[in-house]
Amino acid sequence: MQTTVSFLKWSVRAQDCVRCILAAVLLGALFAGSTAQAQLMPGGSTKLGAVRPSTGEDLVRASLWVVEGKIEASHTFTLALVLEVAPTWHVYWRNPGDSGLAPSLRLNLPEGFVAEGPLEFPRPSVLGKTDIVYGYEGKVALLQRVRAPKEFSAQQHITAKATWMACKEICLIGEADLAIEVAPVTRVIPRPQRDVIDAARFTMPTALTEASRWSVHVERNAEGEAIALSLRGKDVLKRGDSQRAISFIPDVTPGVGYGEGKPVVALLEGEGENLSARISVPLEVNSANALSSPLRAAGLILIGDGTHSTDHCYSVDVALTAPTSL
Repeated sequence: MQTTVSFLKWSVRAQDCVRCILAAVLLGALFAGSTAQAQLMPGGSTKLGAVRPSTGEDLVRASLWVVEGKIEASHTFTLALVLEVAPTWHVYWRNPGDSGLAPSLRLNLPEGFVAEGPLEFPRPSVLGKTDIVYGYEGKVALLQRVRAPKEFSAQQHITAKATWMACKEICLIGEADLAIEVAPVTRVIPRPQRDVIDAARFTMPTALTEASRWSVHVERNAEGEAIALSLRGKDVLKRGDSQRAISFIPDVTPGVGYGEGKPVVALLEGEGENLSARISVPLEVNSANALSSPLRAAGLILIGDGTHSTDHCYSVDVALTAPTSL
């Protein structure tokens, strides 16, 4: 809604002062109402969080993009769920931490299209001081792989429902109905979109099994029960003369807990070329809570703060049903 206000020239006399004040108040109220309505308009260009939010939609703009410039029959392509979060607010990683709810994407795919694997989350930040949460501020892209059918020669329509929780002092749940067209043609991806997608891909965790300088071992008690996850590695452990922050954050694994669920900071051992990091993560295994899923220990090793090219992020995923060493 747009409101046009015409300013009037007032001829003011002493006896008209009260009238002037009333007119000024009315004009101020008119401007305030018009501005508040504009800020609350869905999909508007006004700044997120500019007014007191009442729903998660006031704090997050969600959109669905196709990552690749070309989609081919029988090939896998990637959809990006992009969440633009209001300043000073955050959304969550797959494991929210002490509180929160992870974003989700429910796809409605045309016949023959198949989602491959779960929604992929880039490296999160560790937020909060007393209550630790894992999540994202600003703009983040979550990736979902989809396989195209063997017969794919015409444009297809994909719809989806995204949900999220945005938090600061309070938490608000939001959702959005999204849609996108996919076709077997080559297209140019705009640079702003490409930058967001590249940032997500750059910060996606690398499987620890692909990291030759790291190892993982499950420590067990005399009864063979898993009691700790032992991680050791040599990486870029220093920048200049300063030691880099290295820690492990736990994932969500039914039946397996990780002490207090907080980041476990690495201990650095040795000097020079022999410098290595050691992380010991306490495990609490209760198979009755596994929800019929195989017992596993999983999480991320975070190196640095995620802002440099050597700030690696490794994903750890180890079965606990038998002694394991990689």
